[in-house]
Amino acid sequence: MNKKYLIFLEIVAMTLASQLASGDDCASIWTAENGFVRRFDHGSLRTPFVDPDHPPVIQLVFLQWNGKHLVAGCDLHNLGSNIMKIDGREIVNELVGSKEFYPYATLEVSNTKEGDWTEVGTSPSPLEGNEISIFAPPNAPKQAVAGYGGSFDIHLDAFRLLIGKFEFGRVVLKDGGGMSQLIVLSDLLPPQKE
Repeated sequence: MNKKYLIFLEIVAMTLASQLASGDDCASIWTAENGFVRRFDHGSLRTPFVDPDHPPVIQLVFLQWNGKHLVAGCDLHNLGSNIMKIDGREIVNELVGSKEFYPYATLEVSNTKEGDWTEVGTSPSPLEGNEISIFAPPNAPKQAVAGYGGSFDIHLDAFRLLIGKFEFGRVVLKDGGGMSQLIVLSDLLPPQKE
């Protein structure tokens, strides 16, 4: 990772920590003008890459900030031997008019990779759209899952104000169906402007 970017992340983390301590909502960073889309699988991020032969149930693939919500686009990997039922909501994407599936999930944070996870929010948030369930058959790594193309979205808004206060985050399906890879929360920040 380039040294300038690391220094930028340290400054942003310190600024966010100061804003959090003073009660500021960090609105200056999370504006529509700072919208972005980024992939988790390449670039200079601190979030560990996913092993394609042993992926987590929820694999965060891309991240989008649209000025309203921080959303992760995810792939589902059902590595078990039974069909997996996932409850959630079908929400209309306001930008393109398509319907997207958002499973019920909790967002958790920690300062260590191994433990002491604390629930800080849920997805989808707010609860919109129609309640639905999808069914995911078992699939081998690198094999697509039928229905929603094996993909869905997760609102990560609850993580935004915790950047600088906690180091790691993860997403856990509410029905106990699995969790995502570890996320380094500073990777969720809007990219540095040139």
